Amino acid sequence: MDQVDSEQNVGDDMKAILSFNLPKDKEDYELCMNGPNYFCTISEFDNELRDKLKHGDLKEEEYKIYDKIRTRLWAIAEENKIDIWR
Repeated sequence: MDQVDSEQNVGDDMKAILSFNLPKDKEDYELCMNGPNYFCTISEFDNELRDKLKHGDLKEEEYKIYDKIRTRLWAIAEENKIDIWR
């Protein structure tokens, strides 16, 4: 990716333009284009863990494992500045 332009005018919404040199920057382009899919995947996984913890008929050890996985998911998301519940 070569440039990121942003502009803000009084009374206007801020805009950002991402520019890629394809095919050289294809991997970066794909990452940007699939960002919402990655976010949805993480959110759905967190919801499944939450549902299992809240509504699952889990043994104590199973509950601890699911809780540990969910806690680690949140920590990784936070380290990468991702707000799962935005």
